[in-house]
Amino acid sequence: GEEKVLVLLSSAGKFDIPKGHVDKTDSDDFGTAQRECFEETQIFVTKGDLLSDEKYVDRGLSVFLAGTTKDPVLTRNPKSGKLEHQKFYWVEPEIAQFLLPSYLSGAVQSLLKLP
Repeated sequence: GEEKVLVLLSSAGKFDIPKGHVDKTDSDDFGTAQRECFEETQIFVTKGDLLSDEKYVDRGLSVFLAGTTKDPVLTRNPKSGKLEHQKFYWVEPEIAQFLLPSYLSGAVQSLLKLP
């Protein structure tokens, strides 16, 4: 019942959320988000998992809000072979806002309607 935000710790030591760039094979922004979420966490989200019809856009990045009861499994990027994230944390939204860079904390604030 309590909302938590999935925060990933990158191999570079920076906090992150599942995100990425559009590939030629992506059908739309949600298709990119769906693919990136699966590549980075092994969690497959559908439009039925979205908690809002809204998306947050900043710097050409579209962020969606989805719900899950699954924990991520961190694996190597299928294209580069690199392990992009080394740890994950489920944190309160206010903590996520503090940990994430501003362009990502803005997405948390906007999509979760935080002050």
